[in-house]
Amino acid sequence: MAERKKKRVRGSSSREFGRGEKHTREGLGRGPLWVRVALIIVAFFILRALFGMAATLFGEPPTPVARIVALVLLYAATICFAKAVMGNVGAWPARSSSATPQRPAVILKVIFAGLVMIVSTSVLLEPLLQLFRPVEALPSDGIWGVVAAVLVAPVFEEWLFRGTLQRLIAREMSSPKAVVIASAMFAAAHATPHQMVAALFCGMILGWAYCRTGSLAAAILLHALNNLLACLTAGMALRGIINNDMLYWLVYAACVVILLLIIYNYVIGRDSKKD
Repeated sequence: MAERKKKRVRGSSSREFGRGEKHTREGLGRGPLWVRVALIIVAFFILRALFGMAATLFGEPPTPVARIVALVLLYAATICFAKAVMGNVGAWPARSSSATPQRPAVILKVIFAGLVMIVSTSVLLEPLLQLFRPVEALPSDGIWGVVAAVLVAPVFEEWLFRGTLQRLIAREMSSPKAVVIASAMFAAAHATPHQMVAALFCGMILGWAYCRTGSLAAAILLHALNNLLACLTAGMALRGIINNDMLYWLVYAACVVILLLIIYNYVIGRDSKKD
């Protein structure tokens, strides 16, 4: 009987996507979760304004390097504040607390599935996003803007929103709820409505990948690939590339089918519980 109880306790550490983890709070915050989440969002915007003003000290408008330094300092300061409010998870949370570490082959499969979901979702959201703005051009800072978008932002944004916030929230509720809340915070951190809508859905895919693989590196790589695709396709819209309405809606319908199949097989179906 004692051996069975030990096995049950050990086995409980290998949680599937959908089960949360309860911990004793180690942070300064002891209030309701929504209050602490709101504090972090407010702190993020205050810090962004402060570091934005600091970047202008080196020139107006700020130089690309000053923007990147301000971005790094912003996320580092927000991560420290979030840990103080929510509880500490260590300096670099390379592993998700809601999943067993997976083999490299499984991680690559999840990254591929996540990338297909991101591309399919972007196609499905295109008609909605066109209501908010025209198609974006390349980053205004040229190559430095691409470096910030593809190399700097994925590391620090995933460290904050998935590696820190999602992981800490998952200590107090189920993993899916933590993914949604962290994704909503990720969306709120973006400046414009069209960016918020795209970031919300992208954030949920990134949060799923983090839970599914147990690896923050997987979420960072997937985020970097998403931003790279956004830079490569900046200024283009699928509706503009495909001039034929019937062909466009066939592609649109194919993306719907592909997205539903991947969600069924990898998120809620049998493959989500394998490996």
